[in-house]
Amino acid sequence: MNEKRKAYKRKWMQGARALKKSYNQEPNFEYEEERPRTCIPNSQEQSCSTSNYRTVNNMTDDEQGFVETDIIFQNTSETCVVNDSEWDVIDQHVIIASDSEYESENVEKPSLCEDLTTWVNQNNISHNATDQLLKILKGHGLDQLPSTARSLLKTKRNVEVITKAGMEYFYFGLERGLVNNLEKIQSNELENVSEIVVSFNIDGLPLFKSTRTSLWPILCGMYFESYSVQVFPVALCLGHSKPDNLNFLDDFIEELSRLEQHGFIFKDKNIKIKICAFICDAPAKAMIKGIKLYSGYFGCDRCTQTGVWNGRITYQEIDDIELRTDINFRNQAQTEHHHRINPLHNYQ
Repeated sequence: MNEKRKAYKRKWMQGARALKKSYNQEPNFEYEEERPRTCIPNSQEQSCSTSNYRTVNNMTDDEQGFVETDIIFQNTSETCVVNDSEWDVIDQHVIIASDSEYESENVEKPSLCEDLTTWVNQNNISHNATDQLLKILKGHGLDQLPSTARSLLKTKRNVEVITKAGMEYFYFGLERGLVNNLEKIQSNELENVSEIVVSFNIDGLPLFKSTRTSLWPILCGMYFESYSVQVFPVALCLGHSKPDNLNFLDDFIEELSRLEQHGFIFKDKNIKIKICAFICDAPAKAMIKGIKLYSGYFGCDRCTQTGVWNGRITYQEIDDIELRTDINFRNQAQTEHHHRINPLHNYQ
């Protein structure tokens, strides 16, 4: 007999005992004629169980189950037949109990590795701290855990990159980064959030002193009321010099324009984004805007004066100067000031 059949039989027996117990707990009747004739007299029940006690001890579990069932319902000549509604009570008890037991067995609980992975991601635990925690846990007998955070988090060892602007380029995605950070926040903190303010930073970072290899990330900082600023990468560029052109901004600008117009869906809720600023140092700002640096002629990004060489370029005029406007900048009214078309030229 398989395990399911055994489990069903045990549940059926429990239902039968529960039914018999309910009869034994019925109130006393003043007249014998008023007692329902659906239960077994206590004297007969006791004699039945006593007469069969010795033989049950020598039987297997399966045989004992059948004998116990027969003991409960034997002497049918002196016991009334159990009606259909009472059998329904027994079957219902068995089916409900069995289904709940099987459902609890089929629910897959997250493993320890999955729980640790969720904990590390939600609390921004560093890899060094995670490595130390894994070492402690393995020292206390949890040998099934990996040894490093990279193995626990299943960090990709190989990433497919493309070449843009003379550099290796990988695009994470702006919307993906926003969603990943929102998932780390409690749901009750997002109930009244309908707009997120974002700022961006683009700059070069030297990686080593011995080589000219540098990393050019596009970083996004998101924040809203009662929430601290969270920074995440949108794209990464790696090369031995500055980018040859600004093509590495194309994917970012396209997605940014779409999100500003339509927003994005998070948990069945549309969330808008509002651009606060692009934060860059002077060289990076000149590169992104496609203009001359402040150290060259026509390099002032506030006014249109040419500049005077006095050991270095200086802008000495302070009266009656023509200030730059958004329209003049877009139309490139002073061509000497511009190197190329700004990739944000058509962005409103």
